[in-house]
Amino acid sequence: MNLELLILFIILTVLNVIVGAIKSIVTIKGGKLAAATLNAVAYAINTLAVFYTADEELDLLSKIIIVAITNFVGVYIVKFVEEKKTKDKLWKIECTVASHISEAIEVLLTENKISHKSFEGVDDGINKCTIFSIYAKTREQSKRVKELLKNYEVKYFIVESQIL
Repeated sequence: MNLELLILFIILTVLNVIVGAIKSIVTIKGGKLAAATLNAVAYAINTLAVFYTADEELDLLSKIIIVAITNFVGVYIVKFVEEKKTKDKLWKIECTVASHISEAIEVLLTENKISHKSFEGVDDGINKCTIFSIYAKTREQSKRVKELLKNYEVKYFIVESQIL
């Protein structure tokens, strides 16, 4: 097996996967020019990778293993970097709870220093409820709010308010 060819194939396959994953993200989240440019680059690299995939000097099993490993690692790296670069956002979490548990939720939100507002909801004489608007500024706060509400079996919905 030609070592130089093997190294070139590995590099091209890694580039192909990483650029392809970034292309997918930019196509969805980016502008037209960036998406078109990345798409052109991705297909150029892909053409080279396919050319070397067809080369008979490298055995099929080696190619399969290289492609599988580089796809796993390449996509994992791109998604990891994407998550790290994602800015924290202000999330508004809305829920309606039975008034008999609202005080406990109010206390837990206050103890955890999570911004919130509450007001009495519908009172038909039988069912009283409290409506909470909870504001989470970080992923950690969002997770804490979800856990807190889950403990009380409270249904909620989340709205992205703005990038901080």
